[in-house]
Amino acid sequence: MAYDHSGVFSSDFQTDCYTMSPPKGTGSSNIALPADPTVPRNGEDNVHGSEALARILNDVKQRGIKVLRVEFTDVNGITRCKMVAIHSLEELTSNLTRGFLFCPTYFMKDPAGKSFESDFKRKYWYTDFNALPALDTFRVIPWLEDTATVTTTLYHLNMTDLVVEQPRNVAEQQLRRLESLGFSLFSAYELEFHLGDAKGRELVADGIGYSCSTVLLITVKDYIKQLFDCLPQVGVLVNTIHSEAPAGSLEVTTEPAFGIKAADDAVMLRNACKEIAICNGYTAQFLASPKWDGDGYTLHFNNSLWDKTGNVMSNKTTGDLTDTAKHWIAGLLAHARALTPLMAPTVNGIKMFGAYQPPHSTEPSFITWGRHNRSVTFRVKNSGGPTGSYLENRLGRSDADPYLLLAGTIAAGLDGIINKLTLPPECTGDAHKDIPPKTPKIPCDMEEGVTALVEDKVLCEALGKDFVDLIVAARRHEIELYNTKKTDI
Repeated sequence: MAYDHSGVFSSDFQTDCYTMSPPKGTGSSNIALPADPTVPRNGEDNVHGSEALARILNDVKQRGIKVLRVEFTDVNGITRCKMVAIHSLEELTSNLTRGFLFCPTYFMKDPAGKSFESDFKRKYWYTDFNALPALDTFRVIPWLEDTATVTTTLYHLNMTDLVVEQPRNVAEQQLRRLESLGFSLFSAYELEFHLGDAKGRELVADGIGYSCSTVLLITVKDYIKQLFDCLPQVGVLVNTIHSEAPAGSLEVTTEPAFGIKAADDAVMLRNACKEIAICNGYTAQFLASPKWDGDGYTLHFNNSLWDKTGNVMSNKTTGDLTDTAKHWIAGLLAHARALTPLMAPTVNGIKMFGAYQPPHSTEPSFITWGRHNRSVTFRVKNSGGPTGSYLENRLGRSDADPYLLLAGTIAAGLDGIINKLTLPPECTGDAHKDIPPKTPKIPCDMEEGVTALVEDKVLCEALGKDFVDLIVAARRHEIELYNTKKTDI
């Protein structure tokens, strides 16, 4: 661990992404939290109402926007969208306040477009959803001509009942549970992905572009520059971009944000990395372990709890973890096994947790925690700046849905706080072997992870039966696909 004299701790190859100063008045009463997802939103009640709508209409008029991309992520974390032509401001106003119809089949298919059986499919095959824009997510896309995008909240046609299976709705509901206890979540993501040529082939030789090497960065300098230029224009503040391991990999870290914005930013960032790559003759692939060898790509989730006094993760005088932080971490440890199907959505991703022997030195294989220890599952880190201590959840794989990382983390951590769960001893050595006897392993088999989720009554109740049932169906379909591919090989 090195201190870079700028007030920010940074690890050997993972630059700290927790350096943004909090807004003035860090109390939860001063934090812009999402609107209550249990209340229907239309007209002036939609997010920030008439002021946000006026800003959108002015932007569209002044910048000549002709197309609006209406988006949401499905149960596999894939962004789905509809391109809507903007003929007039009057028509746009009507669409933004009434919403857009979508077919629910997006929640019944895997990333390759193959349908899988579920109670959701049996109930909703013939109906539609209404995608109501969250107006504060409207952004003009600088790498596309005359195009803007907006994220949506999914409702049933009655515009009263939420689509409880939508990952963003699940995340917002967990944020509301957290707010009811007087806390807000300040969080950010570290996105890793593979950058190849137009056909996915390596841009640099294996071993040359290894962790923080400049070779890949120079090779794709125009792409890197466009990321730095474009992302702030869509409201995503990037801290760092650097090469990672294996060859051809990049990691982008975002500055943290309160509430749902952090996950919205991560989804926008992932889409931007993919789309800007295509525009420049590259391919950006967010695959957990593309070579099926346990050496792959992750989506780590950094988070801290705040109340009216500021960050409550550590004592401001001693620097020790507070009781709240200890309970939060204990909750994550208690539910880590059940969290894996949410945070490692593919078989080759969940296998990275120790199925390959020996296990990867920096991938967790046992359920542990520690301070500045890259081998543990939940790592306490300190920014050294105004944001204070925070926790890195290292379960996320590159293909995970950012909303589910956020939702699962809150659901597990809240149980620790509510029931005052006791924090086990810290791991100070190699978390693959220097651990107490009977330390639980992280599931590295998808069926084992799914079973852990189904049997975890606390998480199932917090996340909702309908949502969990759909996740289970999707993950068991993923097992079938993996076994088929394995047989074909």
